[in-house]
Amino acid sequence: MFCLVSFADFSLRLTKLVLCRFFWVTDLYVPREDGRADNVFICESLDATSHFETATADIMAVYERVTGNKLDLVVSAEPKDLSSDQ
Repeated sequence: MFCLVSFADFSLRLTKLVLCRFFWVTDLYVPREDGRADNVFICESLDATSHFETATADIMAVYERVTGNKLDLVVSAEPKDLSSDQ
């Protein structure tokens, strides 16, 4: 099994100067079911490496499970596609 702490220690020794080191492991939780059977839709938990792209992908997956449709975020700015009620 790959040991991230050992790898980080080796890498940090190469840099010679480390003023402060922060390192911890956080559990990542994922839902057991997809939510369709009981209508309980749960997102995955986020960790320190999570960022907008992964969080957005999770939300889009939940949206698709809830509605049955992919979320379309493509917006046309063409005048013919714009209506007065938007």
